[in-house]
Amino acid sequence: MSEDPDEMIFSFFNIYNVFKKRMRGLPKIDMNVTEIGALHFINKNGQTTMKDLSEFLEISPPSTTALIDKMIKIDILKRNFSEDDRRNVIISFTDNGLKMFENAKIEKMRIFKETFSCLNEKERHELRLISRKMFNEFSLKEKH
Repeated sequence: MSEDPDEMIFSFFNIYNVFKKRMRGLPKIDMNVTEIGALHFINKNGQTTMKDLSEFLEISPPSTTALIDKMIKIDILKRNFSEDDRRNVIISFTDNGLKMFENAKIEKMRIFKETFSCLNEKERHELRLISRKMFNEFSLKEKH
């Protein structure tokens, strides 16, 4: 069986465009990929330190501070100090920020389900495994 790279690239491009069009229906947020990544990291961990967030995002502490300051200003995140060590800054969602994040997550899930409804459970599982394998492979190559 001959594989046509152009066909695969075209397929990925088309799937990307479908997602992009469907995601336009989400409420407009003025955030870049790094900021959205920060929100996902904080949501996954419940709260985080500035140091851990900087390391996860692979950005400098001053850049992390600027990112967090922006989200504090729009009432998405809040900054507290650790009771054990006041030098440690703890970042977590405000009630408003958590509600906004959860609503966006629900809407993204709806769009995801709608987009992949043409696949059965086994096909979705296989797609997840293939996507994870590709991501892990790309990630390893970028680190070296």
